[in-house]
Amino acid sequence: MPTPLGVSTNRLRTPPPSSDPDPPSSSPTSEIAILKAANARLQTMLQVAAQKTQRKKAKKRKRGANTDANASDEENTRTTNRPRTDSDSPTSGPNFHSYGRDITHLQGNHLDILPILLHGIDVETDLDYDEENERLVVSSLHCPSDTHFSSETRIITNDWNWLCVRFLGLKHAVVSVSRDYDAVEEIATLISSGMDAARATDSNTARKHIMAIIRQSEVPKVLRGFHNEHTAALLLPPALQHHAKEPDLHQKVVDKTINIHGQQLPAFLFPPGQYTLAGLLMSDILIWMAKAMYTGPASIFEGNGWVATKPGNAAISRLKGFTPRIVAYIACQVRFALSSQHAYNKIDGTFDYEVFFWFIVKAFAREETGERVLPRFNLAVLGRAEGLNNQPAANESTDDNAPAGPDALDMLWAATDLVAMGASSAA
Repeated sequence: MPTPLGVSTNRLRTPPPSSDPDPPSSSPTSEIAILKAANARLQTMLQVAAQKTQRKKAKKRKRGANTDANASDEENTRTTNRPRTDSDSPTSGPNFHSYGRDITHLQGNHLDILPILLHGIDVETDLDYDEENERLVVSSLHCPSDTHFSSETRIITNDWNWLCVRFLGLKHAVVSVSRDYDAVEEIATLISSGMDAARATDSNTARKHIMAIIRQSEVPKVLRGFHNEHTAALLLPPALQHHAKEPDLHQKVVDKTINIHGQQLPAFLFPPGQYTLAGLLMSDILIWMAKAMYTGPASIFEGNGWVATKPGNAAISRLKGFTPRIVAYIACQVRFALSSQHAYNKIDGTFDYEVFFWFIVKAFAREETGERVLPRFNLAVLGRAEGLNNQPAANESTDDNAPAGPDALDMLWAATDLVAMGASSAA
């Protein structure tokens, strides 16, 4: 079901049954620890309430400033380049909204934060969220059955560990309110709002600069996508390129005569005409969009590692190296910018951005893909081919909603292996 524009794509689920209050301690020596825990819980709840109030005021100011009723959420998003650090201020406490912005730039915007926090509580405390958390994990990670739960639990555990290392105040803040589901949910809401704000700002950047990146004249957003032969050719997979110039292409896509879905490999992922595994994710369009989003639009056509005076998202988020999730996130932004969709929504007709995101991540299941792609992004954007992972390494591919039979990646891999076997036999 399509996600409404006003609802975060990192939406929260129904809370689990409330847990019992803390049992009274029978040991006098534990009274100080209890008081410290209560104080930590109070401090976290005050910080959450303050940040929630601040966000409400910011939204109210923005509503007052925006008089154009037809402006999209991307057009209404203010860019902030205020430097942030991995450490938390001892006086102000964690900035959950800022955490969300960094998460989007380092992990993509398709992480469901509440299940990760609940799983973290499972890991760090004796609270039993197992039954509810299993439902949330399976739902958020698209597991088709319980047989995948163990694998997906490892992924969400890695995500929790990454969050704890990246944001030093998060673990303490979440654990201190672990018995208050509403407080945990509010933390997840604040983080998710930051993720959505970063995605909206990046979407605005992508929308403004995509036509220059593909070297075409500026076209209004509503006339892109399958209305325009140049954007259509980039959105269609290689096997459907012959449809690009058809005047009724958009209507055929709407009528599903031509089926466009998230588990395809659109042409913009490849250099022109190089529709092989060696060309997958090696497109200059992806590189130029990465530079626009992470070091600023002024760097798009500049040399490797060019940095503007104003710090970009790479500097603000302390990006050490590109990862599969970041590349997948950039691919999603390119796809949205090329489309005629006016405001970002997880669903665009029959195309699901979240499915597409994880499908691109799946491409890195073959080690050779990462060995080709990631150094190229690191060199172009950061100025060095080597990079340090910003997220845990794991096989994160998911197979839910897969079309019948082998998908586009399976066929590409099979064709590559067949060519390699033929060359080996000839030798």
